[in-house]
Amino acid sequence: MKYFRIIFAAVLTAVLCLQAQPAFAEAEYSDGVYTIIKTEYNNVLITDCNLTDEKIEVPEFVLGYPIAGIGSYAFFSNSYVKDVSLPPAVISIGEYAFANNEGLEYVTIPRWCYTIANNAFWNSPNVTIRCYFDSPAYAYAEENEISTELLDGVLLGDSNADKHVSISDVTAIQRHIAELETLEGIYLKAADVNSDGIADINDATTIQMFLAEYEVNYPIGEIMK
Repeated sequence: MKYFRIIFAAVLTAVLCLQAQPAFAEAEYSDGVYTIIKTEYNNVLITDCNLTDEKIEVPEFVLGYPIAGIGSYAFFSNSYVKDVSLPPAVISIGEYAFANNEGLEYVTIPRWCYTIANNAFWNSPNVTIRCYFDSPAYAYAEENEISTELLDGVLLGDSNADKHVSISDVTAIQRHIAELETLEGIYLKAADVNSDGIADINDATTIQMFLAEYEVNYPIGEIMK
């Protein structure tokens, strides 16, 4: 029994000592501009920044490590920054990363950024997300009612993908309506010039009016937003 009590006391002391230790904190590194933490995949997340420029292009590497994500609160309440472009390898944006900034106007998000926290843009009401159509960032912007500017470079009305608006686009829409061919993806969106959710005869007619140089209420021929 005495031996058991000694063992129990030793174990209890060890547990209490462990509980008294401070919680483990991930090591942070800084190049003077960006603060980062390493991930298990030998890339890094940006957790803080020291930036006073209005337009920022986040580098692909900091201290030799590839940037894989923007961590929580990284740009929180940074009133200087108005336009941020993220590098292609960024795949995640953490909680409140770009939050609480009324002056923030644009954030360019790469095509394969799969994870964006619901509150990443909390209280940043004037932001526009630059992204690719059908990307996770576009879906996120649509779901959270954030304005977008598409990076695909497709013109509104260019439904046949020839990079200009012509009578051929009217024909493409008519063939789509008649189910002779199917418009899909961003070109279906380009055909829907009045943004009512469908490509129909009204869109075809509006493009015809534009080509005949009548005034229309839609930015046909301009890069879609």
